[in-house]
Amino acid sequence: MAVIALLVGVLVGDSVRAPRAPVSSQVARFTLAGHQGMSGAHATVIDLKSDGLALVDFRGLPPVASGHVYEVWLIRAGGNPEPAAVFVPDSNGAKVVLVNHSLAGYSVMAVTDEPGPDGSAAPTQQPQLYGNLG
Repeated sequence: MAVIALLVGVLVGDSVRAPRAPVSSQVARFTLAGHQGMSGAHATVIDLKSDGLALVDFRGLPPVASGHVYEVWLIRAGGNPEPAAVFVPDSNGAKVVLVNHSLAGYSVMAVTDEPGPDGSAAPTQQPQLYGNLG
């Protein structure tokens, strides 16, 4: 009897639990690489798909000039850059930035040096730190 009760409990418990999507379908990871003046910089992008946001861990960024910020841009294939976040790295060139926007439909993330404190409506220079999203 005890074995039957245990077996019924396991089967009922398994059928009550909602199936979970694999973690890999909920989270994606991308990298951004620096070029030219930002050749020592890089970033890791963690796309939290189910939350509709991303965390970007920047490392090795050169300091920005006084009154300037770095601006993150999201770009759709064949589309114009859309502003996503502005930030100033710490003295070690590091910063974790929250991009409070779903990355779905975007193909590239890029970073430029822009006038602060709010950045620009469109990039004022070619990005030197960028990477593909997918």
